[in-house]
Amino acid sequence: KSPNGIIEYESAAFEGALKGKLIVARYTTGDLIVLTPGGAALDIVSYTEGNAIKGFSELSLPLDLTEDKRNGNIYVSEYGTGGITLLRAQPGNGQAS
Repeated sequence: KSPNGIIEYESAAFEGALKGKLIVARYTTGDLIVLTPGGAALDIVSYTEGNAIKGFSELSLPLDLTEDKRNGNIYVSEYGTGGITLLRAQPGNGQAS
């Protein structure tokens, strides 16, 4: 699994579920994984695979990602399609579309 892009998510979108977590674009698995830092050393204490969050899987070879801090949107650049996928928080369910 090739981790490429990584961000620390800062928005309260996604019902605040992602705030302060690390989101990593994984090229070879075609998804985003969410890592939760914690403890005194801020080690990774848990993770959520992309297929557990709607919109975070079935990407086409994601390379990098960025967050629009104004609204919490996540933009994922993909090698397979040569495009950019927009993931928006859906009110009330903590998922992306």
